[in-house]
Amino acid sequence: MLPFTALHKELGEPLLSFSAGQGEILSKRIQWFESEKVAGWDSVGKGEKLFLAAGFLPPSQLSEEQLSDLLMFPSAAVRRESQKLLTKKLGSKEYSHTLKFLGSEKNRLTRFQTVSLVAALRLKSENAMSFVSKWFESKPDPQAVFDLLIARSSLPRSDHFNLQAARYLSDKAWSATVEDLRTLSTHPEALARALAYSRLDPTDPQEKAILQGAAAKEPSERIRQELLRKLHSTANPAAALAGPTPLLQPSPTILLPDDMTQF
Repeated sequence: MLPFTALHKELGEPLLSFSAGQGEILSKRIQWFESEKVAGWDSVGKGEKLFLAAGFLPPSQLSEEQLSDLLMFPSAAVRRESQKLLTKKLGSKEYSHTLKFLGSEKNRLTRFQTVSLVAALRLKSENAMSFVSKWFESKPDPQAVFDLLIARSSLPRSDHFNLQAARYLSDKAWSATVEDLRTLSTHPEALARALAYSRLDPTDPQEKAILQGAAAKEPSERIRQELLRKLHSTANPAAALAGPTPLLQPSPTILLPDDMTQF
């Protein structure tokens, strides 16, 4: 039926109306296109929407914005195919982990936030910084931001999203496993590493080992000294009377941009 529909697009609307009553799953997928005014789905034909509702990308070309929106589509198969096409369109495998997260069940962002974030990935330099700053004004889910920070741990320190994500998370509630914190402790972004150090407990043997390993190779001398102080305060309780260190308290103070040169 699907190839026939592609050849006879005039049948798209009656078939779509028919399919809407054929089960809760299919109905939910069809209604998804109308639930939010994102990515210009009004310009897409009924036949193409039927393809998507059935779990397939249509033969006609969709816009990059629509493919980004499909990362939130109810069909896992459509999300996977959209992710593959977007990775190819963006022209770099460095975005694959980000897109994989955005197309997963763990993504708690809104459809608008997902679409706009993918658009931001293509921007460079000051344009990217400004766009990402505005993106965080939409108050994205902190856990999703943390998961993105982990997913983007292979990107260079110059990545604008990672810097602002670490700042955003400094006073938000989010959860992490020990393995997540281990990954974060080796992140190229200094403030992301500081977040990990603030969460790791030096009284726990496993977490203490991570902190000790980090102290031996932390590239920022300032953070390394604070990290050593945290470890020392555990071994010497009297040292803890001096109070928590600026970068490593539970909600670490985030340095202003002018201070970033100290890293």
